[in-house]
Amino acid sequence: MGIVSKCVRCLSCGEAYRLRYNIGNKYPQSSTFPCDKCGEDLTFGVDESERGYIKENLEIIEADMKLKVVNLHPELTINPEQINDPLYFPSVLSLVKHNAEGQEGIFGFQSAQLSCIQYQQHWDEVQKDFRYLKEKRWSLLKAEFGTDHAKVELEIICRVIFTIDFFLVGSWKKHFAGIGKELRQTLGHPNFTAFKDFVTGWKDDIFFNKMFQVMTTYRKIESILLPTLLDQKCGITPSGISSKIDWEQIKHFYGQIYEIYGDMLAIPSAMNNLVTRGNFKTFSTAGFTIEKYLETDKAGRTSNFMQNKNFQFLGQYYVASIRNGTHHEASTFDKNDQIITLRTGKGGKTLKTIPLVEYIVHCNELYARLLIVFRMCSTLIYS
Repeated sequence: MGIVSKCVRCLSCGEAYRLRYNIGNKYPQSSTFPCDKCGEDLTFGVDESERGYIKENLEIIEADMKLKVVNLHPELTINPEQINDPLYFPSVLSLVKHNAEGQEGIFGFQSAQLSCIQYQQHWDEVQKDFRYLKEKRWSLLKAEFGTDHAKVELEIICRVIFTIDFFLVGSWKKHFAGIGKELRQTLGHPNFTAFKDFVTGWKDDIFFNKMFQVMTTYRKIESILLPTLLDQKCGITPSGISSKIDWEQIKHFYGQIYEIYGDMLAIPSAMNNLVTRGNFKTFSTAGFTIEKYLETDKAGRTSNFMQNKNFQFLGQYYVASIRNGTHHEASTFDKNDQIITLRTGKGGKTLKTIPLVEYIVHCNELYARLLIVFRMCSTLIYS
């Protein structure tokens, strides 16, 4: 929770600032802000040793208390009204907020911090083996896992699911508790075998294409999505601005998970059919089948299960206008105000603006829901 105070100069135009960089919990860590004068992205941070500094497009200069203050935090949002306040302490204020508003107070905040570290560590440990499994490089897995391919697959998928559990803490873990009730009814249903065969038919695509792809992408950009994550895990709605700006790196991510999630929604829809009507293929609309469902526009694929209270949260943060406005290069980003302008509707004639922080929230929330559906699939297929 310490603060590194450094005076820096933009290498492009010479504009100088006094940075108050609030130390985060993960290393290496950095924050980025645009130079007021020339707009260049300036990055400052600390490495794993906490002795060196990460510097991009800036240099450290002699201390000058008269310079404009810029407050930065790699893991929390910043109050835009206090970004230049020399007495602003976002870490302290965040703890106060979590103690007052968080689902589990400061202990929930600490648990969320730990989960971020554990998720990263466990994914880094399992990612290579997961790739070997995806690419069927059995000889590279033999020494650790043996030669029984089915057992090798099960062991590695279990390790990936174990990794997912570190991400799904706090509010998302509570949501998954409701999913657990639906899973128990599904596994005990007399017609479960037919449903299991249906899901198992998608196994390679679910795990070796979709799950591997989206988890690998998230790991690459997670530091940009981190500033809202602790609040989200603790059930607090994030606000403010981000100190980690790299729109080019994340602008397509929501569209990517939207597309994958839209495909995966067939699983909770079919589960809901099985539990409520006894047949995973039978929808409430006469003559509507699972085959027809898979041909529908993805925007409406949550409607089938929204009456089921345990599935309702799966329909949240699934917003077609954000997907359309970012996926088709129909967005612009003002990095000074951190506002995204989306062109939606036919011909992109409708303009919609959202703050960067709101976009990041949607990315994290939909990613968490996608991980929950992946976890559901692992239980259904390997049970």
